Amino acid sequence: MNRSRSGKTKNNSLILSFFSFIFSQIGHLARQSVILGFFLNYDALINVCADSKICGKYIDFSRIKAHFLTIKLKCAKYSQESFLINLFEDAACRFFRASLRSFGIFLLSFGGFLVSVNLANGLPRLIHFDFSDTFLFGCILMIISLFMLPVKNKSIATALRDSKLFSYFLFDIFTIKHIAFTEQGKILPTSGISLALGLLCGLLSYAVSPWLTAFLIFLAVLMYMIFTRPENGILAVCLLLPFAGRKILSFLIILTLLSTAFKVIRGKRSLHFNLCSGVYMLFGVIAASGAVFSFDSENAFSSLGSILLALLFALNVITLIGSSSLADKCFRTLGFSVLTASLYGIYDYSVRYLSSHDLSGILRSLHQGGLRSAFEDSSSFAAFLVCLLPILFVNRQSTGKFFSLFAIALAAICLLYTNSYYALFSLIVAAIVVMVLFSRIGLWTTAFAAVSLYFIRLFMPNFDNGSFSFYVPRPEDLSSSLTGAYFDGVNEFFRKLWLSGAGVGTESVAGASTLIDAQLTGYHGIGATYMQLMMKIGIPLTLCSVILLAVFLSRLFSYAYGFNKSETAKSKCIALICSLFGIMLYAFFADLSGNFRLCVLFLLLLSLGCAVPDSADNDYIPPYFEREYN
Repeated sequence: MNRSRSGKTKNNSLILSFFSFIFSQIGHLARQSVILGFFLNYDALINVCADSKICGKYIDFSRIKAHFLTIKLKCAKYSQESFLINLFEDAACRFFRASLRSFGIFLLSFGGFLVSVNLANGLPRLIHFDFSDTFLFGCILMIISLFMLPVKNKSIATALRDSKLFSYFLFDIFTIKHIAFTEQGKILPTSGISLALGLLCGLLSYAVSPWLTAFLIFLAVLMYMIFTRPENGILAVCLLLPFAGRKILSFLIILTLLSTAFKVIRGKRSLHFNLCSGVYMLFGVIAASGAVFSFDSENAFSSLGSILLALLFALNVITLIGSSSLADKCFRTLGFSVLTASLYGIYDYSVRYLSSHDLSGILRSLHQGGLRSAFEDSSSFAAFLVCLLPILFVNRQSTGKFFSLFAIALAAICLLYTNSYYALFSLIVAAIVVMVLFSRIGLWTTAFAAVSLYFIRLFMPNFDNGSFSFYVPRPEDLSSSLTGAYFDGVNEFFRKLWLSGAGVGTESVAGASTLIDAQLTGYHGIGATYMQLMMKIGIPLTLCSVILLAVFLSRLFSYAYGFNKSETAKSKCIALICSLFGIMLYAFFADLSGNFRLCVLFLLLLSLGCAVPDSADNDYIPPYFEREYN
């Protein structure tokens, strides 16, 4: 028996050794190639830019900083003496010093007012009383208030600090300082003010919905957190990205930018520019040129505004994420957003299709529609998972092994049921490429899991028409919609507009194709995203954009292959490489160009690819350095 076990182990070791040798040789050849050599020389690229005649003039910002410092000092003095700023800070301090009982009185008066009004309106038909949303909302507030009313000697700040749930969100997810929730003076008696505010909110329910009032209160709290620390705005975007629409997401970004500008003017934050910041500026120039020469003049500048807003947010991430702890919070928050989006996706399908009352109906609906969570379609949700699934593998140290594995398993199941085979294929290829280049043991597991997921999905049971079968994708499911007529339309389009394109805007390509009689409608096939970019901004600017993206990849590769670097930061860089390569490969098969959330997510990952190495270099101490011990 022992002999057979040893023989089996020997055979397995020979197989693993053979594949390890093959992958090591491929990785060695790849590292010696000219293409990868470019990505490994980020510092040389910076030196070339600094020595150039064009960039060398603008690299030195010493004069601009000197003038800006004078402005910052004046604004800081003005903000310290400002009546409105001091009033806002005093009101926030009084709120957190108020007793928990006072907040309970506010909820009791607000909820009691809503319940009383609904009961009074329903007295004539009390037997057949209709439990409206307002009535239920008031009951919920009254029930919550019963837990707060007995607590007299504890402030709101102390209660939030002692709560495990709220402390996790305040201190682990967001960047709220513990010192802001410590006892500062005695607890303020604000029962009368709380009662008046509760009745006032109840009166407002006649004009607006109480749910809207609760949302506005939540929004006010979020605004306070963002204006206190603009880093919270970045974390809020990371957390709410799967659920926030274009308007809410734009509002959060604008609020974060205003908070950053306010902090910079007051001298509490500093702006710094690097090569990646310059690349974002060039992206803005490319987008602006596409708006000026657009065939969709009505929507061109609104589309330009969305692009510039996403670029400014990405620049803000590079400015604010200056420490490893903040980078860890971003990764942790993105992992939490993946978990919540996956849970909501499963819940959405459960609620939507459980009305069929049988398993075959649910599975048939999943097969036909695909899981989409809070996104517009299953393809967008699949792109979201491709971007963030590799990040979950590096969150085990900060979020716990069990939590991380649970999130990975749940996200993998959701990716399977999006029915986006190209997304699954892109993730598999990205994982294998990263495994070959970096030869990490953990990536063996990643590649094996990705390949296993693909084959599991191929033979996953399906119940069409009540009969059991295996769902193997048919060739027509994976084929593109390219036709000879469409090829003719593409040739005609690029023959006339290859240089400038149709410009940015939702209807620019359609307007241009109508003018030049090119049949371009209904395309969703191979190269969709890149085809859309070439049609909108032209072939030369598209190639320039791809080259500019290589700067960010060069930063990641240079750090991941560097010596005397933080291993934790290296693993984050490798995960970001896998995410970026996966989504860029998936963009070859699906049109992701018009999705604002995915655009913000992609630029966020690029900015983290610049911020993680910079913050790690600031915090990292090489092991050969002498350390002082007390």
